[in-house]
Amino acid sequence: MSVDKENIWLANLGINPQGDDTYDEELPRGTNSLGLPLIKQARAGEIFHVLEEHQNKPDGSQTEIERDMSLLSVLHDYNKTNYQLNPVFVNQDDYNAYYGGISNGILWPALHNLPQYIVQDYDDPQVLDEHWCSYVRVNYQFAINAARNSRPQDFIWIHDYHLMLVGQMMRSLDSTLEVGFFLHIPFQPPEDFMTKYKTVGMPILRAILRFKKVGFQTDRDRRKYIALVEQYIPRARIQYEETVDIFNINYEANSSCSLGVFPVSIKNEDFLSIATNDQTKILAIDIRKEDVLYQVAVTNRRTVDSYRKYQDTCLEMADAINKDIVCKDNEDWKPIIFDTDGLPRAKLIAHYLAMDIGVVTPSKDGMNLVAKEMLICNPEAGLILSSGAGTDVQLGNAGFYTEESRCYHRISDIANVEEFAEAFYAAAMEEKEDKNSLENSCKPAGTTHLTLQTDAEDGEVLSIKYDIHDELSELHKDLAFLQFIQSDDTHNVESFVETLSGFHPDGPAIFHEEVARAVELLNEGDHFQHFFTDRDGTLKSYSCSYPTSVQPAYSAVIQAQFARKCAQVCAIVTTSPLVHIGILNMLTLPEGYYAYGASAGREWYINPALQFKDDSLSDEDLNLLNLAFEKVEDLLAKPQFRNFTWIGSGLQKHYGHITIARQNQEKSMHRVLGNLLSAEVQKIVKELDPDGSSLVLKDGEFEIKIYTRTFDSEMNIDGKIFNKGHGVRLLKKKLNLKMQIGNILVCGDSENDLPMLEECLEEAKDRVYTLWVTRSKPLKEKVSKLCAQYGNSHVGFVSCPGVLLGAMAQATVRVFNMRPISGEEDTAAFEDEL
Repeated sequence: MSVDKENIWLANLGINPQGDDTYDEELPRGTNSLGLPLIKQARAGEIFHVLEEHQNKPDGSQTEIERDMSLLSVLHDYNKTNYQLNPVFVNQDDYNAYYGGISNGILWPALHNLPQYIVQDYDDPQVLDEHWCSYVRVNYQFAINAARNSRPQDFIWIHDYHLMLVGQMMRSLDSTLEVGFFLHIPFQPPEDFMTKYKTVGMPILRAILRFKKVGFQTDRDRRKYIALVEQYIPRARIQYEETVDIFNINYEANSSCSLGVFPVSIKNEDFLSIATNDQTKILAIDIRKEDVLYQVAVTNRRTVDSYRKYQDTCLEMADAINKDIVCKDNEDWKPIIFDTDGLPRAKLIAHYLAMDIGVVTPSKDGMNLVAKEMLICNPEAGLILSSGAGTDVQLGNAGFYTEESRCYHRISDIANVEEFAEAFYAAAMEEKEDKNSLENSCKPAGTTHLTLQTDAEDGEVLSIKYDIHDELSELHKDLAFLQFIQSDDTHNVESFVETLSGFHPDGPAIFHEEVARAVELLNEGDHFQHFFTDRDGTLKSYSCSYPTSVQPAYSAVIQAQFARKCAQVCAIVTTSPLVHIGILNMLTLPEGYYAYGASAGREWYINPALQFKDDSLSDEDLNLLNLAFEKVEDLLAKPQFRNFTWIGSGLQKHYGHITIARQNQEKSMHRVLGNLLSAEVQKIVKELDPDGSSLVLKDGEFEIKIYTRTFDSEMNIDGKIFNKGHGVRLLKKKLNLKMQIGNILVCGDSENDLPMLEECLEEAKDRVYTLWVTRSKPLKEKVSKLCAQYGNSHVGFVSCPGVLLGAMAQATVRVFNMRPISGEEDTAAFEDEL
């Protein structure tokens, strides 16, 4: 399980908060499955958790396996880190009908295409209606809780069949929420499901379409869902994007759902670290004795009649076989060992190492990660999969089971005894070279360039080449930072700054020279009452496209600590949008350190309770800008212009302006095509605003921008384009900032940042200190000249964001050293902040 602080987790666990010894046998017990991250959040996570009465353990200490699988233990460990439990209290009757009834009495067997295990009580429409109402109520309680705890930039992931209505309910509470859903089990309902159980089937079919993004384990499950949508919701418009393998379905106004296939996997290193352990290998040797079928089948859902009867039947069959087949030379030997308690991970992996053949043969299942665990731990063992296993679908689609090459054994009909016997025999007799052919088929490869291509008209192919050098460089820095915070020298920040020097394009010596000059300027300013900075190009290198420009962890920690120790009011001012692939989606900074001004500071996010926009923008201008955006969107859908959506910022809709990328840093777009795009955009603007009274078009080397004119007498803006200087002025007005008091630090990298510097110079004159990330001589001259107009000489220049971050880290170290009493605690925060 990850301890990533950026997620809120959703769990349907079922523990007893009161510790009551009583237990109603009719109530379903909780499972021990936590699910996956639900809500991305920058500060800390929360676990939404259903609570119901649960039986305490009888006298006696916990066994090792109980400790390993204990939910209380898992939650206790999580609460010791940065997760907190957010309970959702559910009425016992509702929980009984919701969990043991609808969830596991009808949805689980139906979606696994096991209609024989659907609770027979649901043949009665009245019982089905009553239990369905309970399922709806529990889903609504989760929806209210999740909506209440979400923020504008959060993408909320709902997990599994227990909560299939939550997305629809959350979006009815707040239509701006972006909610996704992942189904961990198959989606293979029987043919009569939509008619016999229409009360359940139709609402679920429609509810899934209200999620922004939906993930299935296999393409087989996605195809089944789409087929049902086509049959029962004919009004839905379905489109397929072959290049990204995504189905987009439009069903209701302003509602679009994308369906993808996202098979889950395992954390390889966790299993390999145990599999290569000497103690595990010794245990595996001890386990290997006579031939035996070792069946691990943990019993669960015993309160559901169909489950209990099926499990009891299996146990009785195993006992009958063991009584029938005996060994006269070894009375203790049994052909089948049927383990219903489960194994702790180390012992389980020892069994993987000891096995000759791994067998994973469900009737239908989601992914069956145990098959992947077997492959990772013991690639030389044979593998038998049924066609109902999700892993079989994934490996089959990847080419591991073809007529020419079969890397494992497949059973198509698990009810066919002969087919089973033949598969067992073939797996037992195959050569060693054939057994590890699956492992040998997986050869890793990598490159720093990616090519995206798609079909164009007339059989042509459009393609674009991405340089992802920046993304890889930032990843390497984060990996180095991860080693740094896990070492015993986390207090020695200088050691990590030294690591950064190795990434400087001109070498470590130049890096240290630039850092020293920048630190001198920061130390001269000492402590800054206000700190205003750009992001892309200033605090982070430019990426090949905006959606890939996620803030690295090392950068977030340095910025947070600098804000904490060296400045009072800190703000990042950017031209990107606030959300929907905006600045808040790219951040890993903890909340509370910076204010974020998006759309050049025209919309501000301070915290969930404090957000505001420039209110001078009229509804008429907004409608006009929306029309322009729609027309540009249609323009970029044409094959000759489609490539422009793949570079830089692509097409972005801001509050008050639109950005259209026309070139990237690699200059991969043809100049003539860029000029043609510019001409078409000019036509759109001219058509919508013939006299130019509302819209202004600015055409640059890398971007085309369409602005609305700003008229605000209070802020002294008359018909101008809203810029970052106006954004700073808006923040000052709304928060009543006293910018005449104390020093101000301003950082930027382009001419777009000059108005922000000028606004601060107007307020503080020679108390402004500025560092610019640029190699451009003309820009350096403009910055120096602007400062000189206000009698200011506190100007510095660095060549890349890494140098600025290194200087900020060194300046923070200086403050730590000046406060030795609290220095130990504050220095440790470099580790805690991540």
